[in-house]
Amino acid sequence: MVRRSTWPLVAAVVVTITVGIGAYATRHDRAVQGGPAPAVKALGPEYVAIGDSFTAGGRIGTLQPGGSDCMRSGRNYPSLVAQDLGYSLRDVSCYGASTKDVLEGDSAAPAQMNALSDRTKVVTVGIGGNDLGIFSIMFFNCLRTSQPNSPGAPCRQAFEGQLAARLQQVGERVGAVLDEIVKRAPRASVLVVNYLRLMPSDSPCAATPFAHRDVLWFAGVEERLSDAVKSAAEQRRLEVVDAHGLSENHHVCAGRKAWVNGPRPKNLDGLLFHPNGAGERAVAKAVVERLRDS
Repeated sequence: MVRRSTWPLVAAVVVTITVGIGAYATRHDRAVQGGPAPAVKALGPEYVAIGDSFTAGGRIGTLQPGGSDCMRSGRNYPSLVAQDLGYSLRDVSCYGASTKDVLEGDSAAPAQMNALSDRTKVVTVGIGGNDLGIFSIMFFNCLRTSQPNSPGAPCRQAFEGQLAARLQQVGERVGAVLDEIVKRAPRASVLVVNYLRLMPSDSPCAATPFAHRDVLWFAGVEERLSDAVKSAAEQRRLEVVDAHGLSENHHVCAGRKAWVNGPRPKNLDGLLFHPNGAGERAVAKAVVERLRDS
């Protein structure tokens, strides 16, 4: 059996992390300008999009005007929803954002929560993955320790013992975000969007970067994270767009049907191991359908 080296994948992830650091530095340089992103002019209701890189989208097509600091795509699902329904979009989603960034902001960028008001009519929120470190620290460390053809599950062995407590904490933090959204935007319809799946739950492929057992374990971690986000919403009787459930057959091994990128994204089609254009369109469709139904 030919062994695949993970070092090209490690290098690719390093590039992605470096891009994210660069985006953060740009935010810091522009902090003096402050304030949330300006609303995209439209005649419809005010729509605020809160979230991390799965919402922001990265370089899918062109970036939004003023969105380069947070890598917000002009073709991410908030942009597509606003275009379809004629909403006035205020997209404050940002690469690398955590629940703390949403609630408090930092010296580099204001709190995403500041975009909300009693005039806000629609809110979508997708957050929580960066609190756990699943899309950064854990993923990167698994690339270094878990070889595609190696036996066992070294990544699971390293991180499983920490997950239960961390996932509970993520659920609590997401819940705090949702409580504050409802407080600041009391007239808004709030939709909580969990995470598109990356790893398959049955078998690996050339696009999966870990040992077989770790691929399956990581798929379970993604599901548990999305369930924690979903549970926080359901406890507050808020509606959920279950992106994780919708993407069951659209993971990195799905070929042309994939809604997420593997290690080698197409040009201007998003970040590696993040949603691609098809994924953002699929989430947008689900959000539009839910909003029309309600």
